[in-house]
Amino acid sequence: MINGGYDDHSSDVPEGTPHDDDGVHKGENWMSAFWEYELGQLPVIPGTHNSGTHKFISHRRFSRVNYPIYRFAKTQSLSIRQQLDIGIRCLDLRLHMKENKVWDREEGKYVVTDGKVRISHSFDTSYTLDEVMQEVKDFLYEHPSESVLLYIRIDWEFRLPIPQTDNQDNPEWQKRHSGLRRLHCELNRYRDMFYCCGDQQMPLSRVRVDSLAKKAVLIMPREYFPFNDLNIPFFPSEDTLSVNDVWEITDYRKVRERINAFMTQNTPSSERDILKVIAIDPPALGRDPWVNQWFFQQFSGNSVWLTTRMNQPIGILLIDYVTKERAMMILEYGQLYLKNVENGKA
Repeated sequence: MINGGYDDHSSDVPEGTPHDDDGVHKGENWMSAFWEYELGQLPVIPGTHNSGTHKFISHRRFSRVNYPIYRFAKTQSLSIRQQLDIGIRCLDLRLHMKENKVWDREEGKYVVTDGKVRISHSFDTSYTLDEVMQEVKDFLYEHPSESVLLYIRIDWEFRLPIPQTDNQDNPEWQKRHSGLRRLHCELNRYRDMFYCCGDQQMPLSRVRVDSLAKKAVLIMPREYFPFNDLNIPFFPSEDTLSVNDVWEITDYRKVRERINAFMTQNTPSSERDILKVIAIDPPALGRDPWVNQWFFQQFSGNSVWLTTRMNQPIGILLIDYVTKERAMMILEYGQLYLKNVENGKA
């Protein structure tokens, strides 16, 4: 855990934290039923794959060439807040450090100025990182028993390339440094919302669920923090997550095999503190969730459909085109698995 060295305020959760069965059933407050567990002990944590693609710019702006790519890139039909309300607790966010260009009369040319950090997935969305953070903050304020994992990456490294030199006069170095600085400034506005475990170097999987209440957990690659003078608390994704998101468009049936292999492989003792992440639904072929769900189940068995038949802990499951029904299917699977454990059937 990399942190900012200030006190964790997760103990400030007000009295009367919701534990009602109705709230758990609806998915709004389901984590309150698992407060005595460590995060890594949860049977499943439902999340969404490329969570911010609900706000893609209109497909009418695309040509016939890139329109099919847009159909693959758009993976959600619900807003961030709607996803959280139905039980999603892990958001997969890809970022694009958007640059604004303004005409400088004195210079007689366009000058690049700092723009908004936007959510992206090959194409830009109208979602800004600030808007997403605000929706998460509002949700946690209204549901103080809950926590949200934020898995953040830059969308395609070529958009913010890693320079091959330490020369600070190098244009690539300056571009990356400027982009990361903008990202840090955006995140710093919400630093009080991020979970911080103080000086303890505890793996995220070992943190108790109740200590995460009313907090967001920031998970990012360590390379995005060549500097951290703002002391933003985060968990390095390299030490926190093991992600399986590989699929081949030429053979959908391999999706089933890869999920099985990933879930059943023996985990080395050195990696037992790492949370597994499944994000290998085949690409969506239609805009309607029920069309995709039918296709997945007929030809490959998507991750939701398959993992709920495994009778073992799943980890984090990132879902394409999440619906309330699919989210509830995952939550019910988690409750069923725990009952099986108690009865010696798992």
